[in-house]
Amino acid sequence: MIRNVVFNYVSNNPLYSVSWSNRKDKPLRIATTSFMSQIKNSCEVIQLNEQSNQMLKICETEIEYPPTKVQFSPDTSTGAKDLLVVGGLKPQLFEIQGNKMVNVAVLGASNDSLSPCTSLDWNTVNKDRLGTCSLDTTVTVWSVETHQPIKKLIAHDKEVYDISFASNPDLFGTVGGDGSLRMFDLRSLEHSTILYESQGLVPLLRLAWNHFDPNFIATFSSDSNKVIVIDARKPAVPYTELALHQSNVNAICWSPHSSTHICSASTDRKALIWDLYPIETLNDPVAIQYEALSPVNDISWCGTNSDLICMSVGNQIVAVRI
Repeated sequence: MIRNVVFNYVSNNPLYSVSWSNRKDKPLRIATTSFMSQIKNSCEVIQLNEQSNQMLKICETEIEYPPTKVQFSPDTSTGAKDLLVVGGLKPQLFEIQGNKMVNVAVLGASNDSLSPCTSLDWNTVNKDRLGTCSLDTTVTVWSVETHQPIKKLIAHDKEVYDISFASNPDLFGTVGGDGSLRMFDLRSLEHSTILYESQGLVPLLRLAWNHFDPNFIATFSSDSNKVIVIDARKPAVPYTELALHQSNVNAICWSPHSSTHICSASTDRKALIWDLYPIETLNDPVAIQYEALSPVNDISWCGTNSDLICMSVGNQIVAVRI
């Protein structure tokens, strides 16, 4: 069990999505969003100070509609704008300027009929590409620079709940209410490949693409305690099922430093860090755990410090050294 908690940040609001900053010149920042059943919600940016073991709020802004995803730009260069994107009624781009979050653009602002954004993902290779998905069965790929849509397509027969780019900048995956995990290629969007369908076509809620080994994708279905890992070379049968959680899985993320490590979070108050390497020798995966005081809603693995994971737990952000 992991015991070395770095620090807790306590918000005035219940929290959901979390994301670490990727910039090396501004390390150890975390963005988080509230999740309240009202129009007015918020996004906060927090700084972790390892010397003082404190996490302090840098800035905050109001968001319309409960956001289900926040993500810092994958750009690590010091000269780039300090951007982050927040999903909500419509995805919004912000630039952090000192202790302020400045609204850069509302994506799809001219489209009043745009369906609420369910999730998003920033392309880590082509950093001008941002993918969003929504309840109206569509996925939109945007230009971050022009704030305009590049491609929009109907991705599923029902709601699209999540999107994740591969390490190949032209490939992305989606999951949705029809119980399927689909792979798309931006160079040929006429067709998609169904990599996995849940038993009974139960909705798949989230997916995460392994950026070190692009053959592996993780997902989970609603009301399930299992994380399903798919090998795209043999997609019909799951590569493995990670089933140590005692109740519903809420979130998954691959390590940004290792091809075989993945973290999962659950309403059972636990975050589990799995090592899948033993599977190659026909052994069971190894897991270590952190136990929180409340259900763990979301998790993010730090890209600039391999031994740091943060998670949202109730109205707190917990940063853990592993």
